[in-house]
Amino acid sequence: MPTNKQRIIGAIATIAITIGGAWMASQIPSSAAGTTAAPKGVSNAGLNIQINNVRNTKGKIVVIVFDNKAAYQSFDVEAAVGYLETDPKIGEQASFPDLTQGPYVVFLFHDENGNRDLDIIDDTPTEGFATSGATDPYDPPSFEKASVYPGTNSLRMIYPK
Repeated sequence: MPTNKQRIIGAIATIAITIGGAWMASQIPSSAAGTTAAPKGVSNAGLNIQINNVRNTKGKIVVIVFDNKAAYQSFDVEAAVGYLETDPKIGEQASFPDLTQGPYVVFLFHDENGNRDLDIIDDTPTEGFATSGATDPYDPPSFEKASVYPGTNSLRMIYPK
């Protein structure tokens, strides 16, 4: 049975392998976003991600948004409803104004060397990453636990090495 660390590394490796085609996700029209209504009191102004605990200003932060449980569980980046690369600044915010319904799961990583991959050495990421709803960096949460809605959501980068 795989350990939690092996499961997260497997998920991260899947993302690293498919990230080259992730730009396709940015071409998806906003009408393809999920149709589940946000809970009462949730903003429909778009999904905003506050990125915290950024180690340095090298490279880019890659942000991937899923609205589909199957796509999230398989880390099918081509099925993502949002993708962007932003500068790694302390307090940087990634905005997806067209994502107004939810729920969404957000995964991001700090591509410090600009190779568009989450680098891994000895089964451990060497660049930072974060998943919405995560309480354990080596055990990705279920779609339901990781779900966020439009408005501002904070994610904290984790740098294992």
